Amino acid sequence: MDLLIAAPAITYEEIAQELGVHKQSVMLVVNSDLFQAKLRDRRDRRQSSVDRTVLERVEAVAKASLDNLEDRIKRQRHLLGLDEVRETAEMALRGLGYISNAPRITNAATQISVVVSKGDLAAARAMMPKGDVIDVESTGT
Repeated sequence: MDLLIAAPAITYEEIAQELGVHKQSVMLVVNSDLFQAKLRDRRDRRQSSVDRTVLERVEAVAKASLDNLEDRIKRQRHLLGLDEVRETAEMALRGLGYISNAPRITNAATQISVVVSKGDLAAARAMMPKGDVIDVESTGT
């Protein structure tokens, strides 16, 4: 199992040579449901450990960066322009999830299509004042 985790591209033949057994024996064991379940569990635990380590390091770098940035702003606030302060604040708020990374959509037209029977359409038109009725069928749209 350690060989497969350390070298995922290793062949059955190479495993068999390393263990001193026949290739068919390796194939039978490796392809068994029990072995595959244990291998998945082992890989998941290893990946979880790696994820935790990476996350801890990223958090440490983020904290050090923010501490450094905060210190610089405090020391040089009289030198910083409004645009720099605004950009820094926006970056911090975006990182905390208060500002979306999605592009802003302004003045976007919304079109809604509704399917209505001819009877319902005629009833709705009958309820409208005469000047507001638009005959869609005659306009060809």
